[in-house]
Amino acid sequence: MNILNKETIENILRQHDPQGLIKMGAPQDEYSHEAEMIANNLSGCKSKKDFQTLIHSVFVCQFGGPNGAGSFGSYAKISNDIYNKHLSIKEEHIQKDITDNKS
Repeated sequence: MNILNKETIENILRQHDPQGLIKMGAPQDEYSHEAEMIANNLSGCKSKKDFQTLIHSVFVCQFGGPNGAGSFGSYAKISNDIYNKHLSIKEEHIQKDITDNKS
């Protein structure tokens, strides 16, 4: 089960604007395809590094290799935000399950 949806990931990508495209006037949905690719592949991610590897690899694929995507390290803040949002939503689901099971 993917806890994060495409829209949540897209919002985080838009905030970080890793390619500087939003700042240059690109449409607000500029990172929609990348967000979908990330959301569809999150199930294998267990750690912050897994998240960072996935996100960087999506951008490498979409933006013409490592030179177009930027360095692996440049995705640390983005992956950290996505990872933390994932944990937050996961915790909410756990708390809801506990509450539901008490009823």
